[in-house]
Amino acid sequence: MQATIKFHCQFCGAKISAKESLLGQSRPCPNCSSRVTVPNWLPAKPPVSQSAPQSQGAVMNQPQVTSSNIPVQLHLPGKLGGMTAQVDQQTSNTMATTFLGGLLVALGAFLFAGFIGKGKLV
Repeated sequence: MQATIKFHCQFCGAKISAKESLLGQSRPCPNCSSRVTVPNWLPAKPPVSQSAPQSQGAVMNQPQVTSSNIPVQLHLPGKLGGMTAQVDQQTSNTMATTFLGGLLVALGAFLFAGFIGKGKLV
């Protein structure tokens, strides 16, 4: 029996369920039709308490992504690897701002080298 993965759409926040066989695949959100990727990870099994019995109907390996957690996938070029994690909204915003800042610095260096760097300074 396949496990059901539960997560939220990163665009509209709708709760989405997908079969484990769809891990890592993109599908349209049933609510807003934006392309969402089924998280490509299964969390570690939670520790089992000796004093509390487990419920009979519980399905193992169901990641619960709350609206405050955002799945992030980072891939390095070539065969260097990558990582998948869940981060909160503030960390996600910081990552996006850092990336955008680096992109702007690279663009500025390119423009400087192409237009200003070749001219003579008086």
